[in-house]
Amino acid sequence: MCCRMSVGGGSGTGTPTSQSPPTGGIVIPKIDFDDVKGEFSVLHERLNGISPSPQQHVLTHYYESKSTSVKVRPERVAVEVVHTGTALIMRWTVNEPFVRAVNTEYDSPVWQDSCVECFLWSSNHPDVYFNFEMNPIGAVLVQVGSNKSDAVVSQRKSLPAHLITQHLRIHTSFPTGKPFQETATSSADKPWTLTAIIPFKLFASASGWHSHAELDEPGFTVRGNFYKCGDGLTTPHYVSLFPIVTDRPNFHRPDSFQPLVFASSPPKSQPITNTITATAPVTSHAK
Repeated sequence: MCCRMSVGGGSGTGTPTSQSPPTGGIVIPKIDFDDVKGEFSVLHERLNGISPSPQQHVLTHYYESKSTSVKVRPERVAVEVVHTGTALIMRWTVNEPFVRAVNTEYDSPVWQDSCVECFLWSSNHPDVYFNFEMNPIGAVLVQVGSNKSDAVVSQRKSLPAHLITQHLRIHTSFPTGKPFQETATSSADKPWTLTAIIPFKLFASASGWHSHAELDEPGFTVRGNFYKCGDGLTTPHYVSLFPIVTDRPNFHRPDSFQPLVFASSPPKSQPITNTITATAPVTSHAK
């Protein structure tokens, strides 16, 4: 839900500290992988070297909380995005000075933890959008929201837990389901990672979204945005891939989503480079 009050879920108003808005969205390459039974180790090997991407985007869109004068940000947030024709796959890599994972249950306020998020909207079903929010130990919040200018929290509802249990697959570098309070990391620590496999049938079950046949059509496009937040951390932070174009930034803004173009077949000779990265700028213009 990140942050509820300003940038999607959190504790205060945010001020964007970003560079020029990107244009054109991103291309999501297609890979060969059994997203139902395939092992995550196999998927990670494939992502590490054999699945290509035609473009790479490196962006910075930070929104500072006014609730504290101390500014602590993730050092680097990256997400690789691919699809199989039947599922969307995201692999997140996060370097941050403090990590928190208190929530363990589905539909819990994971945006208070170190949280990565994906929001998606389709013109075929323009009245709704999906938000997927995940913390480092695999706790998840998945909602369907209203794509209306006057949308409020009460117009978003969580998907039934049985749909998430049945369809969503997550692998994290932290032990799944084992909570921990805010913990400092060092430069010697490895980044934490999270890989999520979201079958397209989950969208169809929830709102009649697209079949995999549609997604195999050349140039099939949805719109979306990717986020990182930590509302409950001592120093909250909010990061988006594409800029949030409002006076009071809010993650739940489909009008700030950008095109996500599904490639119909894997290009044949390039290593995978479809990495969307958020990196802290040298200077901040936050107030």
